[in-house]
Amino acid sequence: MKKLKENLIKPLKLSRHAAMLFAAKHFDYKARFWRNRDLSVIKDYWESRNDDSNEYLHDLIKKRKPKKILEIGCCCGNRLYGLAKEDPSISLVGIDINREAVDFGNERFKEEGVENVQLLHLRAEELDDFHDSNFDLVFSWATLLYITPQKIRQVLSHIRSISAGMMLLELNLDSGANPNILEEFHVGNWKRDYKRILESFNPAPQKINITPIPPEIWNPGGGGASVIDAVF
Repeated sequence: MKKLKENLIKPLKLSRHAAMLFAAKHFDYKARFWRNRDLSVIKDYWESRNDDSNEYLHDLIKKRKPKKILEIGCCCGNRLYGLAKEDPSISLVGIDINREAVDFGNERFKEEGVENVQLLHLRAEELDDFHDSNFDLVFSWATLLYITPQKIRQVLSHIRSISAGMMLLELNLDSGANPNILEEFHVGNWKRDYKRILESFNPAPQKINITPIPPEIWNPGGGGASVIDAVF
């Protein structure tokens, strides 16, 4: 009976993974999940605005000395908060798929008298709305891992067209360790070889640096958390 039970369970697990993969490829189910996150979760993100991971991110960004920045997947602006407070001369724009998060963040910035942050209700796939913009830096943290394989090149291409550079804190595949794999589906998220994808553009970035993120800052299941820093 035990062996029969095991044989029944294994196909179910395989079927569930296949269903998740199909949904991720064709229905943006993770994006839909985030779009519908409720206010209690959004408030938790706001409360994290001064945590160590944001300080780590800010140190990376400040090395670039950007004056105009766009964040993709900003939630309520919790990662933009410290940058805005530290240097009011920086222009900061954030976009997010969750309208309630955007509205909540804009209200909090207004209450605190922060005037150099603007949050907009847009998807990552809608960057062509910024076709007249010229950002010094576009960054994202754990956002592009939700973008489907059919759309990732479009998103990266749009980033390149509106910015002098990008900084992605995402799940990265090592080019050397996986020479025949460009991306893989891992626990509901997309892990990609960003270096090879970016180098396939014409023109390719002038410089691409890949740096592992310390596990005490971000340690997602499956590993591969990296900073992909590209200059165009």
